[in-house]
Amino acid sequence: MPMPESQVTILIVLAVLNCPVYWLAWRVIFGSWDAFWEAVRYAFQPDLISLFTGQWGEDWYNEMKLGLFFAICVGMVAGQYYLITVVFGDGGTAAAAAAATGSG
Repeated sequence: MPMPESQVTILIVLAVLNCPVYWLAWRVIFGSWDAFWEAVRYAFQPDLISLFTGQWGEDWYNEMKLGLFFAICVGMVAGQYYLITVVFGDGGTAAAAAAATGSG
């Protein structure tokens, strides 16, 4: 069952409005473009190569930073979406009922 259009709109608006939060998280975790691109490079480098070249610790640390950054970004939007739709809203049940009955 596809998501109603209003829920997709909420997700898009939240993703855009959180851009300052993404930037702050990026600055705290990476600090510079060089550190960010190094983390991206390690994310695409196979762990076995890192192990044999003696860079396994750096590989793990940089992949962890990149994963943490993405988790923060997705978690912020998911948490806010949950608060808006479930805690403060009706959870989308009214929109789903209207769509099901055709009285929307």
